[in-house]
Amino acid sequence: MKLYEALGIRPGDVAAFVGAGGKTTAIWRIQGELAAQGTRSILTTTTKIMEPVMPPDGALMLATRPEASRVADLLRRAPRLALASRRLSEPYPWHDDHPVPSRYFKVDGLPTDRLDELVTQLPGVTWLIEADGAKGCGLKLPAAHEPVIPGCATKVVVLAYLEALGRPLDETTVHRVADATRVLGVPTGTPLTPEMFARC
Repeated sequence: MKLYEALGIRPGDVAAFVGAGGKTTAIWRIQGELAAQGTRSILTTTTKIMEPVMPPDGALMLATRPEASRVADLLRRAPRLALASRRLSEPYPWHDDHPVPSRYFKVDGLPTDRLDELVTQLPGVTWLIEADGAKGCGLKLPAAHEPVIPGCATKVVVLAYLEALGRPLDETTVHRVADATRVLGVPTGTPLTPEMFARC
């Protein structure tokens, strides 16, 4: 079974990926699966992601407020599209172990109101949106303003890196470790359990 099938993602869905441990990898894999069967899809973010290096059947578009007609034209030529508002000027230090082909820069996401408009204007396109950040950790305790799920989302996919189970709760395994220790009521160094995952 393909990953998009396992997650119930259908053409025209707007899937927001949140949590920690595998969002980028899952989106990249699903977009490849969809492209192989001729389904048009757009990879984007409401936060920041590493700038992807798109394959030959793909393209990257950077535009603060992209026009639907330009996006549709690109999709006709490259059914695997990545869309972001801008490239950040400073190289990002963490890169070499990134799970998908990418450049040494992050790109900024689109405003959620523009995403909502584009989804309406581009019917039938499947959207794969990274709507959360975890700084490479396997588990995340979200802040009050997170995740940044657009109103147009039809599915929310929550991820956690299960290989972090049994590892110590610290800054390498949990994003916002100080908040996590407070909410979970355990000190740093405590082995992560399924119950802790469920509470985060």
